[in-house]
Amino acid sequence: MARPIGRWLTKLRRDLRFAAGARVAPFAPRIPREREAALLPTRRLVVREVVRETPDAVTLWLEDPTGAAVPFVAGQFFTLMVPVGGEILRRAYSASSSPRDPSKVGLTIKRVASGRASTHLVETARAGDALEVLGPSGNFTLASGVTAPLVLVGGGSGITPLISILREVLETEPGRAVTLVYANRTPHDVIFARALEALAAAHAGRFVVRSLFGATLDAAAFAAELTKIPFVADAEIYVCGPEPMMHVVREVLASRAVPASRIHEERFVSPQARAAKPARSAGAVRVKIRLAGKEHDVLVPPGRTLLEAGLAANVAMPFSCALGGCGACRVKVRAGKVEMDEPTCLTEDERALGYVLACVGTPSDGAIVEAS
Repeated sequence: MARPIGRWLTKLRRDLRFAAGARVAPFAPRIPREREAALLPTRRLVVREVVRETPDAVTLWLEDPTGAAVPFVAGQFFTLMVPVGGEILRRAYSASSSPRDPSKVGLTIKRVASGRASTHLVETARAGDALEVLGPSGNFTLASGVTAPLVLVGGGSGITPLISILREVLETEPGRAVTLVYANRTPHDVIFARALEALAAAHAGRFVVRSLFGATLDAAAFAAELTKIPFVADAEIYVCGPEPMMHVVREVLASRAVPASRIHEERFVSPQARAAKPARSAGAVRVKIRLAGKEHDVLVPPGRTLLEAGLAANVAMPFSCALGGCGACRVKVRAGKVEMDEPTCLTEDERALGYVLACVGTPSDGAIVEAS
């Protein structure tokens, strides 16, 4: 059956539009393993090479063993299905390579404290390993037709999507100026240090790296750096990093009256932070999920999402990244209310029409949603 053209165009615009965006990542939804194989359109990629970037970060170079291309847009992420201790942990990692070479993709992973998947990959990934992969997803990408200069602001592993965007611009837009403001705890923590030096040397006069060091990004120091960028008043600004850094950047940009339309964010929420968030409901709530002409009565336990509860009840709800970044699990609220963890990839038009994402949505008691 053909997909309705309106829905197809919406998905196409979401996946390919070069507009502002953000995602919540990474977390591991509680999805029954029998549903994983039945519902996920994964592809198998093989690790071609493991490059040690810092003591706590590696880049996995992945390729399709059949020789098929691995296309993506600079700034997008892939979701890896990581087998750890008998479980499949789903984690999102941004592409750090240039999309100009679709024969392979580089995903850069930094070990995080108590991070099961990141620790496993950083410590044990080897050439020849096979991984099930979803994606690409996300819309933290360049705006089509916009040629304004760029200011990229990154913190720690937040450099990952930014360097992909940087490589794309330097390769394809020779007239576009770029400044990267990159914050790290120490010089030893700088991911892609040599690559950034080489890019700055190769593109002297149009690409500059400004490095900041310290336990946290200092607002005064960041504001001072902005005054040294001659084109900052007209620039498109792309920001990616831990939430404390993002908060500082937002405050400084707001104090300078930078229009929100020129600020593009990519935010990360760790599995530990998501698990620590209090449940919106003290008890289980009952909802109805309409799918393919049938209505399913589903009980959503505290702390579970609509998608998790639906799949646990054997409702074959569509989904893909389960990170709020692709829109595959979009459902329409027919009654009641569904609150979402933000940010998500939904457009304002979709929100106005009553759509929510089941993967990051927590329903109220008595809610009715319709999946398609």
